[in-house]
Amino acid sequence: MKKGKNIDGNIKIFHKIPNFDADTNSIGINSLTDLQLEAYGYFDVVDNPITVYQRYGKLLPEHLINKKYITPIEDFTAQEVIDYDNQIAIQTSNALDNAEYSEIEENLRSAGERKFNRIRFRLRKKRENSTINANNFLKLRKDITPLILPLLQGDFDISKEMLDAFALTNPYANANQLAILTFAQQVVNNYIIKNNI
Repeated sequence: MKKGKNIDGNIKIFHKIPNFDADTNSIGINSLTDLQLEAYGYFDVVDNPITVYQRYGKLLPEHLINKKYITPIEDFTAQEVIDYDNQIAIQTSNALDNAEYSEIEENLRSAGERKFNRIRFRLRKKRENSTINANNFLKLRKDITPLILPLLQGDFDISKEMLDAFALTNPYANANQLAILTFAQQVVNNYIIKNNI
């Protein structure tokens, strides 16, 4: 239990009794019993329970009652109650908002990863069934992968913008290459439209 000592009219709180007491030049007082410590002016400090609308006041010499310092309790003013309630409401609202936004972000990243894998899987299937050759497979991966990487962060709008810009500036003459690019655009666009992003 913490102890309090009156030092020049101020109550100093000790969570741990020191080895040396400056008032009496005594060494080893930290090994004394509670009764012996009282002789040196160290008394237990009692903090009674408080409500949310209360606080502990300053401990003064007159709070020594029956060899115990009883920490005074102060009630909040009406304005402090209002301020406290507003602060708690804001903190609660912020916590809910943060949780909601975290969930939204996580859902977007999860959906983005699925769409990224779907596009890559479609590309690999085209290679496996010989719809595209090894050279086209490599070219498509090099071209399209950077355009769909934002999906892994849930950034569908960025991926859409990059895919659309690429389709305008780098039109594929090869129908199979164009089909993969178009498929990637459709996957991203459909998700954006469906989820109103």
